[in-house]
Amino acid sequence: MKAAYNLSISVIALLCTMSSAYATGDNMSDMANMDHSSSNKITKNQHVEVEYFIRRNPGAIMEHCTGIEKNVLISYQSFSAHPVNFSVHFHQGSGLLFPVPQRLVTDTSGSFMADKTGAYCFVWENPTKKSNGWGVKLKYQSIITPPTTTN
Repeated sequence: MKAAYNLSISVIALLCTMSSAYATGDNMSDMANMDHSSSNKITKNQHVEVEYFIRRNPGAIMEHCTGIEKNVLISYQSFSAHPVNFSVHFHQGSGLLFPVPQRLVTDTSGSFMADKTGAYCFVWENPTKKSNGWGVKLKYQSIITPPTTTN
């Protein structure tokens, strides 16, 4: 019988300055060259909430990466006051794989199964010039099911 454990952890982070999660310019090549090592790793069922400040310049990128083990189901919700290009990617060698392909959204939700163990990155890109930056919010939950045991 499969059992799921339920543990909720809330993390709120508001980033208003440049960090290793911020890139500009040629978006895909900048993302591929960024440091994607992640100090936060999903090791149990978790509920995480983060907030970031996205810059007003076109092409500005904000990224939230977390380590996810293979076969962990991630359900997510993303909220933005303005349309953003949202995606989730995973690094494989020098390439990027997209379990959630990029699309223009304000609010979105969905889920994906981690096919490989590694750093998965939630990404928001500002597609147009705005007068001010604004906040984006991400909520995600990991669902880890223990292996089946027999008696």
